Amino acid sequence: MTYSQPNELKYRVLKAVEELDGGTGVTSGELAEELGKKQENISKQLLRYNRQGLLSREKEDLKNVRDGRVYRNRRYRYDLTRKGRKRKDYLFDNLDL
Repeated sequence: MTYSQPNELKYRVLKAVEELDGGTGVTSGELAEELGKKQENISKQLLRYNRQGLLSREKEDLKNVRDGRVYRNRRYRYDLTRKGRKRKDYLFDNLDL
């Protein structure tokens, strides 16, 4: 999927975060699957939008036990901020989608 306008990807990501969020936030994997993009690319976009104040980011520590060993992983969950909602609405009003 390619985007004809630079802000079209931003709009699609912010909109998907809002739609997929069930109150617990959205992971980059969930969002990548929804948008049909590679998780690595979506992770970079989410981090960029977090730094811009459009998304909040919360760390989730995971602990798995396999073969008697404990494996620790972490992932991040993202939610739209008030600024992110305003930006999404602005892009919707001003993009020719």
